[in-house]
Amino acid sequence: MQLVDMNAKFSVSLGFKLFELFLVSLVCWVIARHPDQPSRWRPHWAFLSAMFFCMSFDEAACTHQLIGRVVTEKFHGHGLFYYGFAFPGAVLALCLFIFMLGFLGSLPKKIAAGMILSGFLYVLGAAGVDAVLGAFVERFDLGQHVYSNWDQFAVRLMTDIEGLLQMGSMILYLKTLFDYLRFIGGKDAVDCVIRLEF
Repeated sequence: MQLVDMNAKFSVSLGFKLFELFLVSLVCWVIARHPDQPSRWRPHWAFLSAMFFCMSFDEAACTHQLIGRVVTEKFHGHGLFYYGFAFPGAVLALCLFIFMLGFLGSLPKKIAAGMILSGFLYVLGAAGVDAVLGAFVERFDLGQHVYSNWDQFAVRLMTDIEGLLQMGSMILYLKTLFDYLRFIGGKDAVDCVIRLEF
């Protein structure tokens, strides 16, 4: 059962999330190096590639959870801020969105919309559901992980929704990236990723 548990440290879902994030990083790098990619936006694609690579590392090492614990212990968050990383993670995502506005405006509308929607869904899962889960855990004093059957169901449901939002958003993001590759370079650009010839 642990193999399919969205909250387990070693599971199929974790492996899938790592694979998705690494693949997104790879495709962003291919786009950054594509000859038809305007030079002005190459650094932005390279930045996205590095960011998703770091996210895959973070997912494996659970660094955000360690940071969250430190923030929680230092600032004693309550309610939606019970889990320390939810609020800083959402603020970081908002800052990234503002920073990338010019870049997003340069993309075809369909591509920009796909990237924004997938990013929103990822943050909703990673920070939004985490915030609701934190408030639930604090409200019913579940910090010691002693759950009734109802509590177990509610916590499992929220962690499953969080995981599904993260995985689903990265599938949408990958589809959007492949659509963009077709837009700038046709089928050959997509084949380049599949063969890993970059």
